[in-house]
Amino acid sequence: MKLFFPLLFLLAGAALSAQTESRNSLSLSSGPNWFCQFSERTTNEYSPRTGYQFGLDYTRSLGRRWEAGLLLRYNVWHSNADIRNLQWPSEVDSNGVWHPDPSLPHALRLTTTDKVWQALASLRYLGPATTWRWYAGLDAGISMHAGAGGDPSTPRLTLGVGGGLEWRPPTQHFGLFAQPVARYVFKANDESPSDYRFLALALELGGRWHF
Repeated sequence: MKLFFPLLFLLAGAALSAQTESRNSLSLSSGPNWFCQFSERTTNEYSPRTGYQFGLDYTRSLGRRWEAGLLLRYNVWHSNADIRNLQWPSEVDSNGVWHPDPSLPHALRLTTTDKVWQALASLRYLGPATTWRWYAGLDAGISMHAGAGGDPSTPRLTLGVGGGLEWRPPTQHFGLFAQPVARYVFKANDESPSDYRFLALALELGGRWHF
């Protein structure tokens, strides 16, 4: 019995030390996203629909309050395009004058799905190392379409900002987290005939293993 309490304190100290020495982490996440697109060359109106994404992160500690990471995301983005002021050939007379026919539709809604990979590097600032730990960070990298929804050979510059909250008991190497993020995807290049720019909002939920 006399050895019980010293041994207990020794084990607790070893567990806390192991946590302190954890400098790496791997995390898996998934969650909903909302995809907004913008264009200066069309009068179409775009609205987001709820999609989803999957993520894989590796981070490395840079000290008590900073960490750098590599992020991989697979996104399925859904959106609506409202096309207005449609004109039909039967509405145009021989002089080229348009006579609207109320029996024909003059607006159309198209639904689109984009599947996009993102490879990003991140830098995070960490709050105090408690059971509930907050963090905030920036990331930068590229976005590329995964299939026929876009040109898979054209990477687009992507910048993101986000934060999160992780629950991790003091003696454990596994934690759960939730992190809202916003990532802006730029045009492919200034000369591109497609001037679409994208803003993707997401809520990433997952688990993180510290080692």
